[in-house]
Amino acid sequence: MNYVFDVCLNFNKELYNFYEWNKNDRVVYFLKIPVFKIEEELMNDFIKNDIKVDNHFLKRIYNKSQIYLKKSNKYNDYSCIITTNKKTIGLIFDKNGYIIGRSYLSLEEEDEVTEFSKFIKYTLINYKVISQSKNKENYLTRKEQEDIKTLKNHIKTLFDNKKVEELKYIHYEIFNELEDDYIRIKSKLDNILSMNDQKREKLLEIIKYVY
Repeated sequence: MNYVFDVCLNFNKELYNFYEWNKNDRVVYFLKIPVFKIEEELMNDFIKNDIKVDNHFLKRIYNKSQIYLKKSNKYNDYSCIITTNKKTIGLIFDKNGYIIGRSYLSLEEEDEVTEFSKFIKYTLINYKVISQSKNKENYLTRKEQEDIKTLKNHIKTLFDNKKVEELKYIHYEIFNELEDDYIRIKSKLDNILSMNDQKREKLLEIIKYVY
C-alpha cells in the first residue's frame, strides 16, 4: 500500500478548486491516506460521474487513513487519493462503494502527489458507472454556482408569494419592456440563469440591491 502524508482535503458533492475553498468549509487534515495511480482515461469518471467501486477495493482502503484531531470515523473508513500523471483528487466512499465526497488538492500538494506517482505502479480499480453527469454546473466556478442558487431561491420566493409588482419591476430592469404575465416573467428569468452573460449579472445585482 502506498501512502501520502500531511495533506488537506475538502470533501464536497461538487469538486471545488483549492482557491475556491472558503472559511466555512470543513477541511480535513490527513496525517496519511492511501494513494492509487490509475489510467488517464478513467479519471473523468471519478471526477464527474456517479460510480460504485467493488468490495475488493473498499477492503483495501478500509481504515487505512488517519486524520488529525479525529471527530468522525467517516473520513477514516473509506478514503483515498487517486492520481494520474496530470491530475489528482481525494475521494471518500460509503460502505457500499458509492462516492459521497470529492476534493481537489492544493497546487503544491497535487504536484507532490503527481511526482510521487511516477514511482508507483498502476492500480486496477473495478467500478461501474451508475449515472453519467449532465450537470452544467460542473463547468461553473463555485461563486457562479452560489450566485445561481441565490437567484433561483429569490425568484421562486417572489413567484410563490405572488409578488407580481416586484417581478414586473425586475423584468423591466432586465429587458427594458413591460410584461404583466408573472408566469411568463418567471419563465424568462429562469432562462437567464442558464446563460453566462450580462443579463444574469444584472439580475444578480438587482436581487442583491433590493433584497
